[in-house]
Amino acid sequence: MSCADRGGIDENGEMTEPIRFEVAFYEMGADGYPGKEVYRKEFDVLGKFTGVSASEYDDLARIYEFSVELDETICLESGFFSVAAAKVDNETHNCAFSVFTCSNVPGIGLIWMEAYEEYMTSQLSMCYCLTGDGGYIAQKALKFERLLSPLETASDKYEKVQVEVMNIGEQAISDAKLQLYLDDKLLATEELGVTLASMESYKHTFDQRIDCSQPGKHNIEIRNVTEGDEQTAHQSMFFSITKREEGIVCESYSTDASYEYITSVKIGSISNPSEGNVYSDFSDMKTSIKPGEVLDLNVECEGGSLYIGAWVDWNGNGSFDEAGEFIGYLPKGSIKVSIPDEAVVVPGERRLRIIASYEDILSACGQYGYGETEDYTLVVEHSDNSPIIKPGLSIIDSYQSFDVRPVTLEIKNEGSAELTGTASVLYALPHSPGSKQSAFATKNSKPSWRFTKSAKSHSVKAKETESQAEFVLRYDNGLESEVSLSGGSSAVYAQYFPGNMLAGLSGMQISSVDVYINDVPDKAQVVIFGQGSQSNAGNELMRQTFSPIAQSWNHIVLEQPLTIGNTDLWIGVNIDGFEPTDFVIGIDGGHVQNGFGDMVKLGNTWWSAGDLGLNSNFCIRANVMGNRTPTINWLSLDKYEFSVAPSVMETLTVSLDATQLQRNTLYEAQIVLANNDAVSRIVKIPVYLNNDRESKVELQTLASTVVYTYGGYLVVQTDKALSSISLVNMNGAVMKMQNVDGYTTNMSLDNLQTGIYICCIVHADGSRENVKIPVVR
Repeated sequence: MSCADRGGIDENGEMTEPIRFEVAFYEMGADGYPGKEVYRKEFDVLGKFTGVSASEYDDLARIYEFSVELDETICLESGFFSVAAAKVDNETHNCAFSVFTCSNVPGIGLIWMEAYEEYMTSQLSMCYCLTGDGGYIAQKALKFERLLSPLETASDKYEKVQVEVMNIGEQAISDAKLQLYLDDKLLATEELGVTLASMESYKHTFDQRIDCSQPGKHNIEIRNVTEGDEQTAHQSMFFSITKREEGIVCESYSTDASYEYITSVKIGSISNPSEGNVYSDFSDMKTSIKPGEVLDLNVECEGGSLYIGAWVDWNGNGSFDEAGEFIGYLPKGSIKVSIPDEAVVVPGERRLRIIASYEDILSACGQYGYGETEDYTLVVEHSDNSPIIKPGLSIIDSYQSFDVRPVTLEIKNEGSAELTGTASVLYALPHSPGSKQSAFATKNSKPSWRFTKSAKSHSVKAKETESQAEFVLRYDNGLESEVSLSGGSSAVYAQYFPGNMLAGLSGMQISSVDVYINDVPDKAQVVIFGQGSQSNAGNELMRQTFSPIAQSWNHIVLEQPLTIGNTDLWIGVNIDGFEPTDFVIGIDGGHVQNGFGDMVKLGNTWWSAGDLGLNSNFCIRANVMGNRTPTINWLSLDKYEFSVAPSVMETLTVSLDATQLQRNTLYEAQIVLANNDAVSRIVKIPVYLNNDRESKVELQTLASTVVYTYGGYLVVQTDKALSSISLVNMNGAVMKMQNVDGYTTNMSLDNLQTGIYICCIVHADGSRENVKIPVVR
């Protein structure tokens, strides 16, 4: 019997005989496919002809409506259900299939057929509606909505984990609790510390960080361990991160390059015609670039109007996501490429990535729909007779307990001209949201209006206001472009700062606000709101009108400074009187701080621009004045200017003061070395202070590690992967520190005085070993 023989179709297309259907529901398995079966039953159903046919020439193309009344209530918050043609009388037929649908994969279904062992993905061949009484499926239930950070390209030692959850039960939840696991090891159990109303979402950033600095795959799990949860939704969220080996870049490819692809790329000495592929590796084609040089990048494509974007992995970490690495869009197929002044640039071979896509390009990494990715190589070289900066440390990682520790930072000049520069300190506030978030972690529901990003990219940046502030509250990474808004003529653009983040500045005052305005609206006002929830601002605290200046950073001094406490603040600008074609507000190049740096209010509703597909933060900043709190005053340098002759080294003493910091808290900062090395004008050294361990070094016997000195070097050999080694004098000062990737390392003992030191060894798994060694000069 074939499908055409079922139903007893009469001359009017109506069914005269019922068809037997199998209806089943499944939980989602760990692999994302249908897992445990929770319901299965067969029904004889008489279909109703809708009067619609997919083809006027084919009677088999009629569309029917089937309605099945289940004999029990299915309590399944998310998962799969299938509708399948059931076998009748052991018949053999050619139309048995199951169509699966999943609540969080809109528009896409799975098809299973008897002749195949695996599922096939397909556009859904049916419309469906699940009915019920509209009641809650549980009184107390927490659901994982999405993972916001870290990115799949994460590679730092202290990566932030941010997850969004929703209360899908009828009653409020005030004791929500989550656990964080790394490679099956429990790292932390944390309470959200808020009360979630029914159907309210909340973004939780774990205080505990995860170490993704070692090459290889890292498996992360987040578990819901809320007491009394009825476990209607999935109780765990799994994801993995793979740290690439040095020199390996992230993958990028399309699903189809049949009609849209790159046909020609020209830059410097490279001139390459090509055919269409989802990815083309032309990294063996190289052209050099030196400071001050400007190369013309010209790209030609097949396929009509495409988005074309270009990136350069200036710092060589393979992720293309640092400031200055997005060169820009090529609306006319061309753009100028030069070594950026404000980016971290490492000389050598650096990957140039070009993506041509039918849809807007959200990232230089990952899979997208239609188009092509091509990779080339820029060789970053120094000019003749130039300085070359070489810092002795790439990271400072200190474990302290209410004490003060000095760390020696060496600055070497490996060039042939004098190296000069300045050193400064940039602080990050504890409990701030994820540092980099996924551009693809967007929600499905969207309003009728949308953002349009300007095709213009600011290769020459607008001059920023010279701020004398003690601290600047901001999420943007510098002006990149602007956006327009298609709906309405009034909007509020804002940035949301949580109270536990602001607590580190408690008692200081917001004295002024900076905002980038491109096209001038009829009216503009700075507006600040108080605490509400994560999705809605609270009461208005102040509003001040200003006269906007076009294509400029606007500096607005507040008539009445606002004192910061430990409650939420929403800091933004109200824009009135603009057209859909006006590009009013400035944005950065991402990554978006979803729900924090991208909030926009239209009418009475707040939206996250990241949820609407905009991978950018608004260029709005609040300048903070007053006496510095310990949170932004624990790192100092013995000098803030340096001058180093060729082939000479100078030292800076970095002082880490934990005497007034909170215990069990990770503090972060960056030492920024701005200098006249035209390639590496900016060098950033991350500094971490863990104020949760005893400062004394406990000596122990090394079971599997060999430590000795030879020929002016400290040699460490072990059978466990190393993370770092350091030498500490008997007063507890860190004299030398070196990051390690492997099982053995040598560290120079230059500039150390004769004496007894303690070698502190940190393994990749977090374990530590210490041994006392003599150094004789």
